[in-house]
Amino acid sequence: MNLDIIGHKKVLNFFDKVIDRENLSHAYCFVGTPFVGKKTVAKKIASRLLSVEQDKLKTNPDFYIIERELNQKTGKTKKNIDIDQIRGLRRFMSSRPLNKGYKVAIINDADIMNDSSANALLKTLEEPGINTVIFLIINEQKSVPETIISRTQTIYFAPVDKKEIYTYLISKKIDEKRAEEMSRLSLGLPGLAVKWIDDEDAYENYRQEVKNFCYLFQKPFYKKIEIVEHLFGDKKDHIVTRENLKSVLNIWQLLLRDNLLKSFSNSSCIFQLDIEFVKNKKDQIKIIDTIEETKKMLDRNIHPRLLVEKILTRLP
Repeated sequence: MNLDIIGHKKVLNFFDKVIDRENLSHAYCFVGTPFVGKKTVAKKIASRLLSVEQDKLKTNPDFYIIERELNQKTGKTKKNIDIDQIRGLRRFMSSRPLNKGYKVAIINDADIMNDSSANALLKTLEEPGINTVIFLIINEQKSVPETIISRTQTIYFAPVDKKEIYTYLISKKIDEKRAEEMSRLSLGLPGLAVKWIDDEDAYENYRQEVKNFCYLFQKPFYKKIEIVEHLFGDKKDHIVTRENLKSVLNIWQLLLRDNLLKSFSNSSCIFQLDIEFVKNKKDQIKIIDTIEETKKMLDRNIHPRLLVEKILTRLP
């Protein structure tokens, strides 16, 4: 069974050409917003190189994937991809392909490697094996050392046209009205739409976060605090709490960027949300930049509440 890919035709056509010409680079850096489809595309390319269905990739001896793990002692999510995971990748890459083809590896969330794991990966990139390909899946390029970026070919993933997402949802027998709403709310991120098809709760939670963001404007500061209070509720796993908060901040950013795009182009924005509370373009850009800085600071053990409060002070 293959995973559905919505959009990204230019990226797929590019890889069709380089594979046909046997001109693959040894490493690629896929950069884009979470849920835009980076890992799905990487898996599709891997399945082609290994001549195996995507749902059987994990059992293929020439495929390797690294993702954030749980700490076996505490049961909590690890903050980083650690050096032991990269050492496992190095051992995998050092052996010959069992099927006399390619060896393919995917590092998901490669922007959360710590310094030790990043340095270990750098050695692997400096000494690539024959017929080996590594895909680094990255949300924030600035979070990855330039020494690593410079040794990969960077592919940027843009949001997908809502019409393509709508067409996909209709093909999955989603009601037209609901498909139209989902395609707008996804803000060009097909991974969200795919998730919502089978997860009604996730969709309703997302819709509520959009409403919460709209409610923040023109409110007293104490009311704004009440609206975002639920974002700090999980005290058991701080890493999960911070990741969930990042997801909400991504929604805020996308809504503001979408509204900003509309104000520049005089055309309908993807979500068609008129946030008239922020009429000044410079003010919108400042809020977007503050949110971006907040996402970076969340990885530095600064209390999330203090960071979010800084954003709230910028909202009119």
